[in-house]
Amino acid sequence: MTWSEKQQLPSPDGPSAGVTFDAPAPASGYRIYVIGSDLTASAGAVLAYNPSAPSPAWSPVASLIGGVYNDVGATVGPGGLHVTGGYTVGSGPDPTVAVATHQIYDAAANTWILSTPLLAPRSGHVAVTGRDGTIYAIGGRDNNDNILASVEALHPSANQWTNVASMNIAREALAAVTGPYGKIYAIGGETATDTLTDTVEVYDPAAEFVGHRAVWAAVAPVRQGGYGCRRRPRRSDLRRGRRRFRPHHIPDFVQLRPGDCWRNVGQEREYADAAS
Repeated sequence: MTWSEKQQLPSPDGPSAGVTFDAPAPASGYRIYVIGSDLTASAGAVLAYNPSAPSPAWSPVASLIGGVYNDVGATVGPGGLHVTGGYTVGSGPDPTVAVATHQIYDAAANTWILSTPLLAPRSGHVAVTGRDGTIYAIGGRDNNDNILASVEALHPSANQWTNVASMNIAREALAAVTGPYGKIYAIGGETATDTLTDTVEVYDPAAEFVGHRAVWAAVAPVRQGGYGCRRRPRRSDLRRGRRRFRPHHIPDFVQLRPGDCWRNVGQEREYADAAS
């Protein structure tokens, strides 16, 4: 498994979010979006890339509402591409302000629509969609420069974000992914002491029911050398689905074996939970 270089972005970019989303016409395949820009001159800029086009290239689409320009959370969920929080240009001594906006992109109309806002402003967080379509906004930083452990959730049938269980370790600039069994994994990031962390926590929404609140639990951290291996993988492990992702801020890419441990594998990381 190797990486190959594709069409470069038109210009260097900073902490933007990337996500894959269906094209306006399903027959034309899918598009990859880069959302937000670290350059205030391009505030709110969104670029789209169609790999199936005869001459693939990055092209601008509708900009985010309100000049939100970086550190957003982005995920594909019910109704389209969801973007939460991020920074916008402020005034006074602080040139940037975190926002609580929640925007949904209608690819067919090339339009962003304001939706139910977050309970509180956050930036540097990650957004992820649960198996039932619930949108989660995880971690990040608030306008008081606090690193957040809090998690908000928006169920498809609701019109209001709610607080769910907080992570055990507050983090920003983290990665998150939903596994095939519906569990949500929060991976790596930067803590309140400006320290990069190898922490991995898992949240199981199915454990949330009346009278009981699901919690985040630690699993094997992202480390070199297979730390946390419990046993050799079983044949049944190899048949299970695996979660692929690219965590941020971890210099060497590794993979987690079935059996709950990490190992090097090309330029990706893969997690297989032996307990699933």
